[in-house]
Amino acid sequence: MGFRPALAAALTLALSPILVVFTGIMLPEPALTLLILVAVMAFERVRAGRRQSAPAIRAFGVGVLTGLAYLVKEPALFLLPVFGVSWRPATVTCPG
Repeated sequence: MGFRPALAAALTLALSPILVVFTGIMLPEPALTLLILVAVMAFERVRAGRRQSAPAIRAFGVGVLTGLAYLVKEPALFLLPVFGVSWRPATVTCPG
């Protein structure tokens, strides 16, 4: 796009009152959201796939992602009961 639009965007962000206020504050919610989302997606891949290669490694990855989410913020522990309740083979059965 060019130098001038980039400079205008940089000045707008640098002088934004909201961004100036939140510059010195660490907000863990975006990192927590990312880690929880990736952990749930990885859990679904482990749960749904029976023919995948190295399911133990993928399950270990789910544990690592959940642990990292816990390190960011403690409410990530609410993932563990959700994972426990939803752990069942992903099979589709037709009634009748």
